[in-house]
Amino acid sequence: MTLAVRGHHHLAIQVKDLAAAERFYVETLGLKVVRRWQHEDGPGERSLWLSVGSGEEFLALEACDAERPPPPFRD
Repeated sequence: MTLAVRGHHHLAIQVKDLAAAERFYVETLGLKVVRRWQHEDGPGERSLWLSVGSGEEFLALEACDAERPPPPFRD
């Protein structure tokens, strides 16, 4: 069986500094914010969506405070 990819709906990227990421994607790359999501249990934003196409495609920037695990050692 062969699967055909016909497009995408969204891509989510976790970022430590949501405001800095927004500045980069909006001011440098020229993307437009189409939606903002507030934290449900406190102040501030937890996510924002940026338009990346002519349809419903979007890039979701998600605030994330977690540390990345170290990469595995490779020879």
